[in-house]
Amino acid sequence: MNIEIHYRLRGEDAPRLLALTHDEYFDELEPGNGYDYDDPWVPKFDHAIEYLDHPAEAVEWARLEVTDHEGRTVTTSRFSTDGVSSFWHRKDPAGGQEMCLDLLVAPERRLIARLRMDDGGDWIPAYTGVFVDQPGDEREVEERIPFGDR
Repeated sequence: MNIEIHYRLRGEDAPRLLALTHDEYFDELEPGNGYDYDDPWVPKFDHAIEYLDHPAEAVEWARLEVTDHEGRTVTTSRFSTDGVSSFWHRKDPAGGQEMCLDLLVAPERRLIARLRMDDGGDWIPAYTGVFVDQPGDEREVEERIPFGDR
């Protein structure tokens, strides 16, 4: 398995590279944790930027590349100059894609919209909702916006 995060800091011309080991990138799930995965290994963090030693406002973009026996999954993220809004796009080896727009739309309120495309299909809403930022960076759903989310 090969895990790399390519990223560029604002004001720099050349991208940087962070190579991660399996243990640096993944956590092992404990049995009986409520998740139903065949593979007990899950990423430690939700977003590539969380592995970097730079604040979000300093990072222009990050591209996470995970290559394993199934192929290469690439997730590219872009960040607003103030670091509070982001966009990411993921392509998996089977041809599926997902993208997410995470926007600060009012003080302490975020709109999160995720779209998914199965191999060769149409873009469909996967999730839409407005969140209220909570202390400790935990988010609570304020309102889901129904689009026939799956």
